[in-house]
Amino acid sequence: MLNIDELKDIPLLRGLNVDDLRALAEAAEQREFPPGTEIFSEGSQDNSLFIILSGDVRISKSTASGEEKSIALLSQGGFFGEMALFDDYFRSATATAAGHVRVLQISKDSFTKLLSTAAGGASKLLLEIMKTLAPRIRQTNLELVSLYEAGRIIGKGGEPGKILSGLLSVLHEATLCTRGAAFLINQPAARLECRAAFGYDADPSSWTEPLEGGVAGEILSAEGATVIDDYQNKPLVHEIGPIGYETSSMLAVSLRIQGQPIGMIVLSDKTGSDGKPSRFTAGDMNILAGVAAQAAGAIESARLHEEAREKEKLDRVYYRF
Repeated sequence: MLNIDELKDIPLLRGLNVDDLRALAEAAEQREFPPGTEIFSEGSQDNSLFIILSGDVRISKSTASGEEKSIALLSQGGFFGEMALFDDYFRSATATAAGHVRVLQISKDSFTKLLSTAAGGASKLLLEIMKTLAPRIRQTNLELVSLYEAGRIIGKGGEPGKILSGLLSVLHEATLCTRGAAFLINQPAARLECRAAFGYDADPSSWTEPLEGGVAGEILSAEGATVIDDYQNKPLVHEIGPIGYETSSMLAVSLRIQGQPIGMIVLSDKTGSDGKPSRFTAGDMNILAGVAAQAAGAIESARLHEEAREKEKLDRVYYRF
């Protein structure tokens, strides 16, 4: 039998009284999973809601190339698989035990019975689930709109700086960051060169960063989006000279082609809806990573085209002499 006191500490169940919790404990099943065990897989049919009593659960999805991409890491008190209570569709993601995990499993049939035997508690649980789903849906909508706007900008084409400037505008609106900059690698010079920026008083066209060492090197070596909340305190940070702004938080991602970095996008100092400093979220990371993945190929093509035009100009000059 489950410990009722343990259930009281779960955020999703805090609206339930003792009788409601007892009814839930009787209807649910407590299960344990060793590290690395799939709780359910993407595409499978399952009809249970899972609430994490202890441990961590990784949620992942398969990409078009067949790779498994982690999209969330849920910890004690979190829940997943809730859509199974509302429909009979296949699972949209895979849930895997990231360590030893103990969960409370509530099947759709058990929950349906609860609606008749303990309607008050079941209704409260549904309400709490909907409260959690609402911001998730809003975030998903924001991500879809951001990717659509990014695709529209990429589709218009143009030189790399123009594309990057448009993408920064999309990211500025989506993440509420105060400043942002986009850099491309100049391989012959072995450095990063700023091609677009916003929120700075200084002219960004002269900004450069070394490829190795410092925060830039850290960002380029990471394959996903990176959040740095203690930017000013990191020992790798070097003097940023003409930028001259104190940065409390940073969200960055490398632009990659076939696994190799060609540049990076850096966003800094997010504000909340109240205008006060805030931290970048997992949703912000998803938006930035999605835009970067969508844009990298187009930016590289635009840059190669730009280099070809410059070479053609130089050839004409040499031909005259």
